[in-house]
Parts: sequence; C-alpha cells; structure tokens
Amino acid sequence: MRPGVVLGEDGSFVVVWQGLGSADTDISLWSVHGQRYAADGLPMGDEFQVNTYTTDGQTGAEVSIAADNSFVVVWTSDGSEDTDSGSLSIQGRRYASDGSPLGGEFQVNTFTTSDQAGAALAQGTAGDFVVVWDSIGSPGSDSSNRSVQGQCFAADGSPIGEQFQVNSYTTPEQNRPEVAIDSGARFVVLWESYGSDGTDSSRYSVQGQRFAIPGIFADGFESGDTSGWSESIP
Repeated sequence: MRPGVVLGEDGSFVVVWQGLGSADTDISLWSVHGQRYAADGLPMGDEFQVNTYTTDGQTGAEVSIAADNSFVVVWTSDGSEDTDSGSLSIQGRRYASDGSPLGGEFQVNTFTTSDQAGAALAQGTAGDFVVVWDSIGSPGSDSSNRSVQGQCFAADGSPIGEQFQVNSYTTPEQNRPEVAIDSGARFVVLWESYGSDGTDSSRYSVQGQRFAIPGIFADGFESGDTSGWSESIP
C-alpha cells in the first residue's frame, strides 16, 4: 500500500510501497519494497526489500531517479540502526541503474529528538538529491511544534552541509513537505503551514521556499552563496 513511482528518461520506472511482511528478511511488521519496470511495463528483475533495519515498522516510501536511471528510496522508520533509535527517523538507500544497492541503508536526519516523518525527495540529473520531511522540534529556530527540515546529498550519498530548517514562519505547525529540483541544482520546497506571515492567517496555507544545493554551480554562480536565491514564495 501507499505506493510511490518515478519515471526515467527512457520510459522505464521504479515503484516502491510499504508491505505488511516480506518475502525477504523483514517479517516483523511493515517493510519497504520496490520493483523496476521497463518502458513496456514488463518487470525488470524481481521485487526487492529496500530496508535492512527490520525492527517495528518501515513506512511512507518515496523514490527519485537520476538521468542515468540510478535511484534513491527514502522512508520513515520506527527506530534506526544509526543514532536515532528513540522514535521515528528518516532512512534512505541508493541503487544503481540495474537495481543493485549502492551501499546499505543510511539515516537522513541528524536531529533525533522526537519524531521525524513524512519524507519527500527530488534528484538532480547528475544524481545529487534533496530530502525534506517534517520534524517535531528543530535544530534551528522552530521549537513550537512541527517544522520542515531538509538535507542535501551528493550523487555518492555523502551529505552536503548540515540538516537545515526550511520554514522561517514558526507558529505553530509546518508539515507535509514536497520538493522539486532542476538540472542546475536549484530546488523548491512547498509545505502546509498553520498560519502564515503573508496574507493567509485564517488557518492552513501553502508556503514555499527556494534554495540551491551548496557547492554545486547553478546558472554560472556558486550556489553555496544563497544570497538572492534562498527566498520565500508569497
């Protein structure tokens, strides 16, 4: 259930979902699975289990793809084999274009207080990617309730910079983020906000923020210099 899908430039596609149980190692509760398909809809290889940490539930899978058909899967995990073992964490795993895993499962979030959930991601043509999610609490300025967090990664899966808070309006709740990226490593995050520092203060509003991945050139300038690029969308 709760499938996610991404389409490659050649028409092939990858589907991910959460399953109750697994034909692989995770029979404890919910697990994350994937299947690759050719452009004609025929399966490429077998269904595969994404998560290697199998305690309790792994849910909410999302997937992104690069120009070379390598792909990344992220999901919410109840616990982690890394530093976040207290509650819900965001996990990820990278795959080559042939579906073989590129290393093991990795923890996306570094802020580990309370729950991190609801991940979304976008991948640039060169393979760099951005993961966003909502967090109870924040290492930044938003300690009121839920905030929107993000982390940039290079194509090899190494983090670029530190986890960052997306939202600047912090009263009281920001959640359910989505993200899109262009070929120049610029990305836009949208999310649901209870209230707004714009014109919509009645109840829920949709907010946005633009960024560029640090250290990657976009349109001829160094995107680590976010002055004039990282800005809110009214």
